[in-house]
Amino acid sequence: MKVATVCCLLSVTTADPSNAERQSRQMLVVPPTFYNYYNPYSVMPAVYPYPASVFPIYPGESVFAQAEENNQVERIAARDTINVLPADTECLFATIDTAGITPCMKTSGAKRGSINIKLPKTKQTAVIGIVRSSNERITLRCTEMTGVSAFTKTGKIGAPSDTPRTETGVLQLVVTSTADNGVIKCTW
Repeated sequence: MKVATVCCLLSVTTADPSNAERQSRQMLVVPPTFYNYYNPYSVMPAVYPYPASVFPIYPGESVFAQAEENNQVERIAARDTINVLPADTECLFATIDTAGITPCMKTSGAKRGSINIKLPKTKQTAVIGIVRSSNERITLRCTEMTGVSAFTKTGKIGAPSDTPRTETGVLQLVVTSTADNGVIKCTW
């Protein structure tokens, strides 16, 4: 550092004074080939060898293991199956005010999935909610409807031919059995 300072002072004092050259001449210092830019004190970091048994690396543990695990969770969460199979005395329209319909209420946030509802008695009700972000479309397609009436925000679904039914953000499906052993099977 002292050598660099002395050289700079010498170059300033030995230069001829002129109006055209007002800046001092610059001194170029080239770092050595193995200069460590991240360690300016030139202290080499110590490398300590250790046996593999002290810090074992298990198969599958890598930089990408977490990303692969997250993708697997997303794949599993992307598809959902909703099954509503109440007992004969549950979810009856006449007892909603006292017993509620909690066993027959299901919600999913999956991108796609299937709905299987089997209502053993007449006038049983099931409510299904599919929730996505506010700008995503949800398309409901029913393949089987026997002894049930189904409703969404946009209207009644009386037969599988009334589908596909597309809604944005939230799809709420209310199913009521009109006969014993009512069945509805849909996908979204």
